[in-house]
Amino acid sequence: MSRQETRQRRSVSFNHRARSVLVIFAMAVELTALPIGATEVFTGKPINLELAGANLEDILVNFSEMTGIVFAVEPQALAHGALDQKVDALYEMTPWDQVLDEILKGAGLVWTLEDKVLWIHEPGFVLDGDRTFTGELINLRLEDADIHLVMKNFSMITGFTIEVDPGIETLLTVNLKQLPWDQVFDLMLRINGLAFTHENDVLSVYRETSATGKQILPS
Repeated sequence: MSRQETRQRRSVSFNHRARSVLVIFAMAVELTALPIGATEVFTGKPINLELAGANLEDILVNFSEMTGIVFAVEPQALAHGALDQKVDALYEMTPWDQVLDEILKGAGLVWTLEDKVLWIHEPGFVLDGDRTFTGELINLRLEDADIHLVMKNFSMITGFTIEVDPGIETLLTVNLKQLPWDQVFDLMLRINGLAFTHENDVLSVYRETSATGKQILPS
């Protein structure tokens, strides 16, 4: 199957906190004002932020908690140690999305907002396809859950037959709230280097890459 065919099939619609990070919010965050990544127009609410040798992953935890947005790291970026970097910075009354953009650029990373999920990835990496999510909103919390059992539950919930390559033995860890079920399904697969095809009422899950990403999990 070509990469283009995979993109087309995917796009189908379905019915520890950092001690060294100090964040002071100037006012409430408005999620509707969030821009697409890599923009020079920043509309987020201003924040004050002081960083001294802060771990990048801990910083992202804070941003995820602040915004209520799901942060996810693309597998290849994680495989290259993207979250292990230390950050020193000082911001005063700066739009939070500008702060995030500059911190990530300083670490050699960029971000793309896809619906309610903010993907962190390396420059030049393109997220596959345009996705439209129309499923009912669900909450899902998993910790080292066997993918085959999880997919059996999703099959019962959605009515789709879900076939997982028997060679896949992935354990799933996510904490997602009020997201469409099809976006949850998509996110779980992508951060684990997996993908799927959709034909009639059958979803076939396969391994796309050996690298695995992760959801940034607020505590």
